[in-house]
Amino acid sequence: MFARAISTFARTAAKAAVACGAGAALSTACDAEPYPIYTRADVKRRDGKGGQTWVTYEDGVYDITDFVNAHPGGAQKIRLAAGASVEPFWRIYKQHLDPSVKIGDILQPMRVGTLDQADLEAEAAAAAAKADDDPYLNEPTRHPALTVHSAEPANMEAPPAMLGDPYLTPNELWYVRNHHPVPANAGDAHEVLVATPDAAGATLSVAALREKYGETHVTATMQCSGNRRGHMNEHGKTSGTAWGCGAASTAKWTGVPLRTVVADALGLEGDLLAAARARGAAHVIFEAVDDMQASIPIEKALSELGDCLLAYEMNGEPIPRDHGGPLRAVVPGYAGVRNVKWVKRVVLSQDEAEGAWQQGMNYKAMPSHWRTKEDLQGVDFSKLPSIHELPTQCAFSAPAPGDAVAADEESFEARGWALGSAGRAIHRVEVSADGGATWIQADLDEGADQPYGRAWAWTTWSADVPLPATPGPVKLLARAHDLGGGAQPRTPADVWNIRGLNNNSWHSVTLGRLSN
Repeated sequence: MFARAISTFARTAAKAAVACGAGAALSTACDAEPYPIYTRADVKRRDGKGGQTWVTYEDGVYDITDFVNAHPGGAQKIRLAAGASVEPFWRIYKQHLDPSVKIGDILQPMRVGTLDQADLEAEAAAAAAKADDDPYLNEPTRHPALTVHSAEPANMEAPPAMLGDPYLTPNELWYVRNHHPVPANAGDAHEVLVATPDAAGATLSVAALREKYGETHVTATMQCSGNRRGHMNEHGKTSGTAWGCGAASTAKWTGVPLRTVVADALGLEGDLLAAARARGAAHVIFEAVDDMQASIPIEKALSELGDCLLAYEMNGEPIPRDHGGPLRAVVPGYAGVRNVKWVKRVVLSQDEAEGAWQQGMNYKAMPSHWRTKEDLQGVDFSKLPSIHELPTQCAFSAPAPGDAVAADEESFEARGWALGSAGRAIHRVEVSADGGATWIQADLDEGADQPYGRAWAWTTWSADVPLPATPGPVKLLARAHDLGGGAQPRTPADVWNIRGLNNNSWHSVTLGRLSN
């Protein structure tokens, strides 16, 4: 791969030498004449979909069309920046900024222009333009590779190509699911109250949690229960954000066991479940700084095998504000909404949490024959079961939508991730290129060796899939099976519901074929 990159660099350097004069190809500038000026819109139009692929770095505009397939990190990764700036990605892949790489020398032969200064100034002005009383004035900066469904509040999904590669999703590329403006971060001074409705309990700062209970690590995938809702919309309109498959991400969480903190704060001894039930408790409620609240059963919260945390670190760093910092609940295997961010109170209660996220229709299991708002008239949603554990899931990371191969390619290396239900390990993933008539068993890669019953994180997979000799695009299918027999239905129509929740049907993606 690196040899191909060097070869491509040599070709583009030779072109620059012709344009700028012999010996100029590796210089830091071409003095023959000023570069043409291009606007952001000009660059955005060269996003690879129409042939040319341009990117920007600082004020330079670069045509990387011939370099894409030779990119050492893979074509999929560099295409994420197509028509935009590479800088947000290089904050993650910092090897590009290593002085020994000499990135300026690599980029220079591909330079075709200079970014319009007016656009740079307009972008700077827009970043500072929010009114002082705007509740979204101090929102975190988000990575441009995220697909934006709504900016305020932020609902953004991770790019498919980054799901499972690397195994731990970089914090900047985690999906974002917010209901309100992001609260300010008090850091280690942030406090959480652990109590019951009739007992004061104890208040602890994040610093005190660190000092008193040390560190516990849990690697877990978090997934919105509306993940893949957009695919369900193809079989009937649902209600909610039209997520693709990117409302899922994985992190190594660091924090303190919820059961330990609750037992210590409330003086529970011996069998914690029995002690909590003796006080009339059936649920643990998490209340957030933004007043959102949700709850989980005590059987999950207080079990040693539940692995629930009050977490303060994410992938070795303080949890970013967008993802619940300085303190959030981590409830492995449960819907993202139960992993409450910015936790300020933890309450043992006889009843579930109040509010739309627990008692309303937002996260309730509903039958498929409720298809209109009229069907919901008179329904007491508080009586319906709340969604907690999620079903077996599987999705492609490669190919991603828009990917294509040459028409004469005989096979394609498909990659993706799979997640079992309720901590059950994935034991088989299969891929089909003929509509499900035949299947190829994929290799299980990272995450295949998780503890029994505690496989909280995804398992990545790969498969060399033979492509049909017939011309035209190929529709690929993927499905997974977990150790409990959990499998996936064939189409979104089989699991359709008006809220668009828990779509775990076979994932499909179309791989284009390019004419020779």
